[in-house]
Amino acid sequence: MVRKIAALLLLIASLGVVLVESNNATAQHTVTTTTEEPSEDVVEEMPIISCTGVAEVYNVCGPACGDRTCDNQGRSDVPCTKQCVEGCYCRSGYVRNKAGTCILPYRCGRSA
Repeated sequence: MVRKIAALLLLIASLGVVLVESNNATAQHTVTTTTEEPSEDVVEEMPIISCTGVAEVYNVCGPACGDRTCDNQGRSDVPCTKQCVEGCYCRSGYVRNKAGTCILPYRCGRSA
């Protein structure tokens, strides 16, 4: 099983696909892209993304429509395209309030 995973990672790296390294303890992520040219490999370091909220998680392919909010949490007609958007999103079961903080839905409308 370990050999299969290692082989798959080598294949992904050789194709120049974006690799994501994660450090769950700090919720910081480094994204590295590699492009192959005839004479050399170029490695480009992307900025580290750090989710600051305790109820936020980093997602390399999150929904384009963003998080549910206090204003739209009960609606089923929120439009959303199928493209991936990288960034920090509320954990499952949380919504984003007007201040931009991820909170439990029952706290919507209450002062912080």
